[in-house]
Amino acid sequence: MEVTKIRYFSIERKSDNHPLAACSIVFDGVFMIHDVKIYGGGVVVMPQRGFTGTKFAKTNQHRSNDVCHPVDKDFFESLKQHVLDGYKYFQESGKTCYYPFN
Repeated sequence: MEVTKIRYFSIERKSDNHPLAACSIVFDGVFMIHDVKIYGGGVVVMPQRGFTGTKFAKTNQHRSNDVCHPVDKDFFESLKQHVLDGYKYFQESGKTCYYPFN
């Protein structure tokens, strides 16, 4: 499975704790994941959903859980690198779409 396109979205930051940007990732031109967040220090966070019950662990003073995530460390590291490379391209060029293998 390969990343074929990443589309970036600016986020209005109200503090240093807010994400730098969000992105949607397309795999093999047929599967998309929305709302992946990029934070300072090269942190990439998968989409999350909140939960008001007691089943999900607390993170950052609220209850949430990843909606989807890679289960293989090597795949995650590769995905993270594509997201960060594309974010750098987005910052430098202003172009919102990044194609890792073009």
